[in-house]
Amino acid sequence: MNYIPMHEEVSSRIFHNETMVIPFYSTPKSRISIESQSNVDSVAIKGSDEALPPLPMMVYADSAVVFTVSGFEISFDPHQSIRGSKVRPYEIVDIAILETSPPALRNAASRSQYMNRLKVKHSDLWKSTRDLSSIPELHTEMDWTYTTTYWGSITSTGPTHTSVFAHHTQCVGDFFPMDKLRDTSRPIQTFKEVLFWEDELDDNGHAQFKVRYRLMEDFLFILSSFELHVDDVLSSRSLETRIYVDLSGCPSDPTTILREFKWIEAGSIIPELWTQETIRIV
Repeated sequence: MNYIPMHEEVSSRIFHNETMVIPFYSTPKSRISIESQSNVDSVAIKGSDEALPPLPMMVYADSAVVFTVSGFEISFDPHQSIRGSKVRPYEIVDIAILETSPPALRNAASRSQYMNRLKVKHSDLWKSTRDLSSIPELHTEMDWTYTTTYWGSITSTGPTHTSVFAHHTQCVGDFFPMDKLRDTSRPIQTFKEVLFWEDELDDNGHAQFKVRYRLMEDFLFILSSFELHVDDVLSSRSLETRIYVDLSGCPSDPTTILREFKWIEAGSIIPELWTQETIRIV
């Protein structure tokens, strides 16, 4: 069983000086379209959007990844990924932040516990030279390191509905079919890495958000990752979301999606934030 590019259905659009092609892949059992925009020329969010926090240094605003498979859609959007760095979502427009975050990070208490905790390396030295007793501590609404809890959106596009029928609190190591993911003998139908934004934290480190995906003949695998380091403070922080979609079933069968979220701090997984869930489109 092989995915055959349907060239007569290929469309293209022009984004500044780059052509983006949307291929369609199909088999007798399944059909998938991938819309992947990667534009490093656009470095600002278009239009006015008061819901966005201060922007990172480089925002590739036209970058986006959208997968449409058998009546549902998996999407990653740079606007939403930036909003995910808000520590205390409270406005109506911020509901999407909670809906596109792992369950353990959908309330203000948990977000405040894990986000916006870091300080630059010169912080303590600077404080030691000043009398700050009469100055109240400033509580900002966003994480200055742009740590984002965004893990993408999974929505229905037809008469189907999305339901999470198994949420795993006791996470296991081999949640995904690792035999398929590690098999290097089979050809990759398409692969791409899309950078959404990055920032140098005023010369105190580096933060970036990107999405990678791989389409095989019988599955789709997606990895979105936020990566951070703060000079002489934190060697690494990685918030990773992996999504596996089984494309081997018949069109009439429910589609199963596996999604996993990990918060990795200095090489160690924070166990209470490790999330694994199974989603069924029926």
